[in-house]
Amino acid sequence: MRTPEVLSHERLGHQLGGIGGRYSHVTPMMRDELMGQLTERWNQALDARAAITVHSPVAVLDALLQSRLRNSKKGEDPKIISQKSPRGEVTYLSSRPRKGA
Repeated sequence: MRTPEVLSHERLGHQLGGIGGRYSHVTPMMRDELMGQLTERWNQALDARAAITVHSPVAVLDALLQSRLRNSKKGEDPKIISQKSPRGEVTYLSSRPRKGA
C-alpha cells in the first residue's frame, strides 16, 4: 500500500516542508483510496482472526466476528464500513486523556 506523502503527513499531524508542502494538497480521491485500502486490511485481519476461532471474550470483537460469519453464510460480502466526520474534517485520536477528563 502506497500512501501519498502529503496524506501520510496530514494523518500524522505533521506539516510537509519545502515545495511539496507548499503546492501539494490532499484530495478526496486520496482519502477514498486510503479508506478502501485500510478497510481491506481490516477485513483481512478479521478473517485471519476468525480462522483461529469465531468467538472472542472481547464483546466488540465477538460481535464483529459473528456478523462476518452470518454474512458469509448468506453469501454476502461482509464489510465493515468506516464513516467520515460529518463535517468532512480529519479527526486525530490520542491515547492521552483530555484535560479535565
